[in-house]
Amino acid sequence: TAISRSYLYVIKNKKDYNIYDRNYVTYVDYDINEKELQEVLNPLVGVHNFESFRTADCGAEHAVREMQEIRVYREAEKIVVYIKANAFVKSMVRIIMGSALAVCKGIRDKDYIIKKIKNPNSLDEKLVASPKGLYLNEIVYK
Repeated sequence: TAISRSYLYVIKNKKDYNIYDRNYVTYVDYDINEKELQEVLNPLVGVHNFESFRTADCGAEHAVREMQEIRVYREAEKIVVYIKANAFVKSMVRIIMGSALAVCKGIRDKDYIIKKIKNPNSLDEKLVASPKGLYLNEIVYK
């Protein structure tokens, strides 16, 4: 039985476009401050109902998960987001990242993710980030 899983999400600014990376990173057309992105994601750490962060066709019985760690760091021109939880619901990482990137771009309020955590709702809008740049990093078993 798996006790945790982790993903990496890799982001680059379009000004650093590289044809060899085009299918392996998510490109954004604005500068991202990794400290700001970390602050946006921090409220997700802990045990929460992630109902607002899963797709309608998710087959999981419930969306309560324990987010164990989220870390944002820079690797050269790339920003990497490390996300670790006991389990994930369908498209959870992509919806988390889509929501966080919308906040960083300024098209959603700073407390957007906090509101989604405090008021879980399967009918909430889903800001789904690109699958490019999403990697399963590790699965830890008992």
